Amino acid sequence: MGTFEYTLFLILSFLTSLLMVVMAVRVFSLKSSPVTRIFGSLLIAISLWAFAIGGGMLSTSPHMAFNWIILRMAGVLAVPTLWLVFAHHFTHRQEKIRAWHAWLLGFIPLATFILVITSAHHQLLIVAIDYVQVDGYWVDADWQIGPLFWVHMIYSFLLVLIGNVILLRHAWRWSKQYRKQAVILTLATILPLFTNAALTFNFFPSIKGNYDVVGFAVAAGLLTWGLFAEQILDLTPIAHQILVEHMPDALFVFDEEQRLVDVNPAGLAFLDKPLSQVMAHQPSALFDPPIVLSLEESTLTYAPKTGTGLKWFQVHNLPLIHNNLIIGNLLTLRDITRQQQLMNELRQLATTDSLTGLANRRHFMDQSIQYLHHAQRYSHDLSLLMIDIDHFKAINDQFGHGVGDQILTKLAEVLAQNIRSVDILSRYGGEEFCLLLPETPLEAAHPMAERLRWLVKETNFTVDGIPHRISVSVGVASLQAEKISMDTLINRADQAMYHAKRNGRDQVIVWNSATNPPEAS
Repeated sequence: MGTFEYTLFLILSFLTSLLMVVMAVRVFSLKSSPVTRIFGSLLIAISLWAFAIGGGMLSTSPHMAFNWIILRMAGVLAVPTLWLVFAHHFTHRQEKIRAWHAWLLGFIPLATFILVITSAHHQLLIVAIDYVQVDGYWVDADWQIGPLFWVHMIYSFLLVLIGNVILLRHAWRWSKQYRKQAVILTLATILPLFTNAALTFNFFPSIKGNYDVVGFAVAAGLLTWGLFAEQILDLTPIAHQILVEHMPDALFVFDEEQRLVDVNPAGLAFLDKPLSQVMAHQPSALFDPPIVLSLEESTLTYAPKTGTGLKWFQVHNLPLIHNNLIIGNLLTLRDITRQQQLMNELRQLATTDSLTGLANRRHFMDQSIQYLHHAQRYSHDLSLLMIDIDHFKAINDQFGHGVGDQILTKLAEVLAQNIRSVDILSRYGGEEFCLLLPETPLEAAHPMAERLRWLVKETNFTVDGIPHRISVSVGVASLQAEKISMDTLINRADQAMYHAKRNGRDQVIVWNSATNPPEAS
């Protein structure tokens, strides 16, 4: 070995070892996790390996050189095991390592290390080591290896390659940034693996030194770049991938031509199609009704046509921008069916009378005011009926409120079944019902009121096997030429209804401003 070659390898050994220690400190300073602890330990093992190569090159005797070899082998034996364990944790596959796997992964390096220390007694791993002197230092130049050394080599190379396969097998599902991290990590192991194989099989006989350090130096550079520039371990890609894969929300990624380029399992479940049948398709072919990808961030409520009943989704469209250019869209669909059902139930409670199922007083007023404004604006007809059950208190007193409630419910059914779909029927309060008749003049409202009064009188209201006969008093008021409020119109119908009661009940009274009090029909 020439002096230049010796000096170069010596410098690379210590420089690589120092760089690995610096990176290990950086890794251990990150948030503590199994991934960071294992990766930091891996860097320490590589540092020990490189440092022992340099230390061995400064040995003053063959005995000291062999002690450095023992220290070097500690790093050599630890690296493949740590790399395999790291690959499993980095890709969130640590559950694949069973307890007996862990024992075996720990036992084999320990047993091999014991064989290294005791090799002079059995020569199973190392038969002999030839040393050369360079500037007075003893350097191992050639190894005569035993049969178990090949087992160690195959086992170590296999662990590293399995770790790389695990890493690369998952990398294709990651984003571009995380794929780059996987490539950096893989290259950082492939290069030392190549130089170690070249050294073992003497691919370069003209080079007499231990050029493992060259592979380590390149790996150190790659890892430094990855750790500080690409933020390896700041967020492991599989954590991001698992987050996406296990999200209940359906995620769809479209490119600039609105073709589907990525979808998570929840998205495939939503489409109910295999991946091969949806990739590269546009939204119009995937969603029914179609979802439009806008150039601005937007959120909408979406009800797809499905065979499993009505479902509601909140759709969030997010344009993907890179270097001020839109390169695609991220579409998120969140199932809000239950929330929508709750909202509908709350809306129902807020607008519906719980006993009869009709519109309640507040909802009736909201709707009737709109109809009144429309009628007044366009000079359309509008009429209103106030309907009250006669002697209803006597029914409650004699038969109980339960019977009274059932009669109210049955009356609501009779009225609802005999009006138009545009009419608005409500339980106005107690035993009072209010009926708004859009586009209906007094000439039509009066006969309708009479027809409803007659239907009620002729209906047999049977409750618990007991028939009940009831009658109603009805007041009618219609919109006149003057501009009045809904409260005024209701008050006029109410006055007419009370006049019907005073006149003997079971009749219809029309409010008439010319004949005040109103006239009986």
